[in-house]
Amino acid sequence: DEAVCIYSVADTTVNESDGSLTFTISRSKTLTGPQSVSYSVTSVGTTPANLAATANPGIDAYGVLSGNLIFAPSELSKTVSLSISDDGVFEQNEKLRLQLYGLTTPPDAAKTTISSYSGSATATIVDNDQAYFSISDSSGIESGTIVFNVTLSTPTDRPVSVDYTTSLRATDSATPAAAKSSRRT
Repeated sequence: DEAVCIYSVADTTVNESDGSLTFTISRSKTLTGPQSVSYSVTSVGTTPANLAATANPGIDAYGVLSGNLIFAPSELSKTVSLSISDDGVFEQNEKLRLQLYGLTTPPDAAKTTISSYSGSATATIVDNDQAYFSISDSSGIESGTIVFNVTLSTPTDRPVSVDYTTSLRATDSATPAAAKSSRRT
């Protein structure tokens, strides 16, 4: 059989609360001997993904994970599973990329390659955290300052803002009410 054996990896999406994500590496046909393919996993974008692949589960990992998968002659797929942590931070979805490279030389190596279209894949970790604002009641004297405390419910990895409007309610119909609108970040 002269067909080329092509290695590829598929994109995946998981929820942050799932605890792990799995990349599936496939090859298009069996070979006469074992063959290994190398891979590396890196964060995509500006925020590192929450990998519990180090000795500190639950802490964002800033490095590269890598390894080798050895396919037995009859195997058509292997998986790479990574732990992810549900960190309680309201954040953007995180992305990881797995890149295949470095095929070893089996007896029929001339007939193997890594797909130029799907030799890398992206895992999207969908954030499951929500953040909301709360505001405290307040009171004060007529000529003084009134302070309202605005609280964000959970940490966030990016700036957030809230639009607000204040209004004064007159207790005397002869006194006009005043209003103000603004945005706080």
